[in-house]
Amino acid sequence: MSYAEFSYPLMQAWDWWYMFHTKGINMQIGGSDQYGNITAGIDAIKYIKAHHPNPVTRNEAMAVGHPWGFTTPLLTTASGQKFGKSAGNAVWLDIEQMSSYDLHGFFLRTPDADVSKYLKLFTFMPVEQIETLVNEHMQSPSQRKAQHKLAREFVELVHGPHEAKESETQHRLLHNSGGSTPETDTDAKAGITTMNNRPQVNIQLPRSLIYQKSIGKILHAAGIADSASQGHRLV
Repeated sequence: MSYAEFSYPLMQAWDWWYMFHTKGINMQIGGSDQYGNITAGIDAIKYIKAHHPNPVTRNEAMAVGHPWGFTTPLLTTASGQKFGKSAGNAVWLDIEQMSSYDLHGFFLRTPDADVSKYLKLFTFMPVEQIETLVNEHMQSPSQRKAQHKLAREFVELVHGPHEAKESETQHRLLHNSGGSTPETDTDAKAGITTMNNRPQVNIQLPRSLIYQKSIGKILHAAGIADSASQGHRLV
């Protein structure tokens, strides 16, 4: 065990003590893997506020009350891997950290084994509708009906219906997934984006479509070539 890993509970405990007596934060919420760090903070707060040499600080801490810890079960994939920065699959709700396009794409890549669970956790769809959708999806998994619905519902919940429509339309056009749904047909009629006004050379592509991608794929995404292979030939 490294020194950083060994000392982490102490650092997190001290951090909570600081927020406790300066900002009045008396509850810490975290995943179940944070249980030990949170209880370390509770122990530290109780000890420090009882033995701090400055009576003013002791009184400030006493006025806040008791520290409380709250943990929730970790969200994991079917393989048991957790979501988070350390696992390399963090999801950011802040649009400055993760665009609605990338957020949509993240849930669009959900494995079949996880999609039912995520629909129940991250949407307000009735369970009966989710089960019906998943059954339809399993009849033709390549269409990824359940993943498309999950991505649309999640982005709409976080960023609103306009961003959800835009990100869904961009994915269908840029990845050439083909086909249409009543929702995308409605979007087209509303003038958001259709095949007739498909993005041309002045499109601003998401970083995920540019970074470490071949020039052929970039040209295809921009609408300059009909396929990645055609883009290579054009270059």
